[in-house]
Amino acid sequence: MGRLKISKDMKAQLLSHGLGDIQTRHYDKYAYLDEKTDALTKWEKYLDTIMAGDNIIPIAG
Repeated sequence: MGRLKISKDMKAQLLSHGLGDIQTRHYDKYAYLDEKTDALTKWEKYLDTIMAGDNIIPIAG
């Protein structure tokens, strides 16, 4: 996800680790749904590319 420029904080939110600092726990109640949707859409496209094999280089054996 880092390669896709998804922030460390957003990765923590998406991976259910959340953010544990005091400010976030007590004051930041915004759900970041739009941001999460954007990040997951980027991730989906990246995984689709991998599954399609567009980035695979054959190695002669």
